[in-house]
Amino acid sequence: MAYRRVLLSGLAFSAGLLSGCPTAPTGEADGGQSDSGLVDSGTDSGVDAGIDAGGGIDAGPSDGGTDGGADSGTIPCVPPVNGCDAGDYLDATDAGAVVDVFFGDAGFPFAYVPRCVRIASGQSLRFQGSFGVHPLRQSCGPAPAIPFVVSGTSRTLPFSQAGDYGFICTEHWAMFGMMGAVNVLP
Repeated sequence: MAYRRVLLSGLAFSAGLLSGCPTAPTGEADGGQSDSGLVDSGTDSGVDAGIDAGGGIDAGPSDGGTDGGADSGTIPCVPPVNGCDAGDYLDATDAGAVVDVFFGDAGFPFAYVPRCVRIASGQSLRFQGSFGVHPLRQSCGPAPAIPFVVSGTSRTLPFSQAGDYGFICTEHWAMFGMMGAVNVLP
């Protein structure tokens, strides 16, 4: 009987992998200490994985614990930011104060358009699409600039600090690659 349970558990795990179940990025272990940044800032029992209740992405294997820490800082972006290389960015520095980023429409149901955009400090991005279907959150950056947005259809976000910022759809980033980046020039 125990053999059957182990075999069935292994089959269920394999089926999950084959179906493309999303996994969290790896690389950070908090060792039971408080984190800072878009990585959770709650104290927990070990290493976490996934998106915590505070909206931050934890990195590393899961300890099975629940983490409800609020996010308090930043994690640096590592090039290429969410797949955006230096030459991939649409230069929108002359586009005026607000640049539109569309997502989830019939032509691109699991993409941000433009996916990689360059703006100047002081400009804003206006994300337009269904946040109920495609929740938006920041994945990295020098400062908190993109809150966890789960409802509505339009959100304008100002960027005052220069640097690279990554953003993702929390539902579709791992399975469909629904992510993007903004490069903010000084």
